[in-house]
Amino acid sequence: MEFKRVGRIFNTRGLRGELKVKPTTDFLEERFKKGNVLFLDKDQALTIKRVNNYKNGNIIVVFEGLEDINLVEHFKGHDLYVEDDEGFLDEDEYYVDDLIGLKLYNQNNVYQGEIVEVMMTGANSVLRLDDNRLIPYVDKFIKEVDLVDGKIVMELIEGL
Repeated sequence: MEFKRVGRIFNTRGLRGELKVKPTTDFLEERFKKGNVLFLDKDQALTIKRVNNYKNGNIIVVFEGLEDINLVEHFKGHDLYVEDDEGFLDEDEYYVDDLIGLKLYNQNNVYQGEIVEVMMTGANSVLRLDDNRLIPYVDKFIKEVDLVDGKIVMELIEGL
């Protein structure tokens, strides 16, 4: 079975099993919906009981049968996954985890750095390179995403 990471649990809130989650998907409404099944570290199936927005693009998730801080506190630092569902993405769409580790090149094929994080913002995603530079992931600048060769070619504007 193939899995795709959709979030990382970074803390708890309150005493009722609420988990603070940093999503790693653009499909929040589809992935984090009441009744959906997520997998903790690819092996423990958990059913979503409730989801609420938190701050800075993060969310609060409560899982069925785990409505107690003592049952979920050890989940901190763990990842949440969904089963890979082929056909979910349109052509020219990629999972966040597929972009991490790719090498970024400019339009002149000059190496810019390795992608170490994809940050989800309201307007567009932002790539963080291994030298901590931030590059906006904007469709009109993307020339090529090649998962097989592990690279992205972008037309970078002056100053980036």
